[in-house]
Amino acid sequence: VDNFEARIRLNSLAQLTHKLLINTGIDHRFASVEIFPFNFSDDCACYECSIPHSVYEKISSRYSCGWIKKIYQENNVIPTTSITASTVAAIAVSQLFECLKTNNNNVSKILNSSTRVLLDTRELTTSKVNLSRKTSCPSPSHRDKEFKLTSASRDFHIHQNIFSEIGFELTNTYVEFSEPILLSTRKNQKIHQILFDLAENFDENVLMVDGERILDADISWGMTLDELNKNYGDKKIPCKYVTIIDDQLEFDLILEMN
Repeated sequence: VDNFEARIRLNSLAQLTHKLLINTGIDHRFASVEIFPFNFSDDCACYECSIPHSVYEKISSRYSCGWIKKIYQENNVIPTTSITASTVAAIAVSQLFECLKTNNNNVSKILNSSTRVLLDTRELTTSKVNLSRKTSCPSPSHRDKEFKLTSASRDFHIHQNIFSEIGFELTNTYVEFSEPILLSTRKNQKIHQILFDLAENFDENVLMVDGERILDADISWGMTLDELNKNYGDKKIPCKYVTIIDDQLEFDLILEMN
C-alpha cells in the first residue's frame, strides 16, 4: 500500500484477527521491512507503536475537517527505483518464509517480538532492531480487556446481536466505530443534512452550498447505544465493524458487519 491510512487500518484488522502483518516501505535509497507477529503474540508492538507524531500531522493535512478529503490536495511523490523495490520484496518474502516454517510449538526468535529490518541500498548496510510496544500508542486494538469477535447484520438494530451473544441487556453501552462516520452537516449549529456514512467517502464538496463552503461537519468515532438507536436507528452501519464497550462485560464485543 502507498499511504499511512491504509497501513493503520491493516494494522488494526491484523491485530483483531490475529494475523501476521509484514509491512514494507521504500524510498530512493532505503528499504524497510517490519514484522508484526500478531498471530503469535497479543502483546507485541504494532505498526502505530513505531510511527512518529508527524505521521498523524501529515494525514491530517490531507483532510479539511476530520476525515473529509481536501479537493485539491497535492501529494508529494518520491520517485523510487526498481532495485530498491525488488530488494524490499525479497526481504519481506524471506521473513515470511521464516514465519511460515514455525508453529505454536516451535516459535522462532523472530516471532517473539515485532522487528524492523532496514537496508541502505547505497552503502549496502543492514540493521535489525526489535520494536517496543508504546504505552501511549493510539491504536484502539491495544485494549485493557480481552475481546470477542463475532459477526452481525449490517442492518442497524445491533442490540439484538448483542443480546444473542451475551444473553442479557446492557444499560450503559458505548459503540465504537472502526472508521470515522460523517453523521451530518451543520449550518449555524443546526443540522443541514443527516448522512451517517463513512467520512472517507466525502470530500469538501459536501460542505459547499452554491460554490461556497458554509457548512460544518459532524464526524464521530463512536457514541452511546441509546444515542445511536435514537438518532440513527433507521440507518445501516457503514463501517467494517463496531466495538461494544460496557462495564458489565468482562470483554469488549466486536461485531463484524456483514
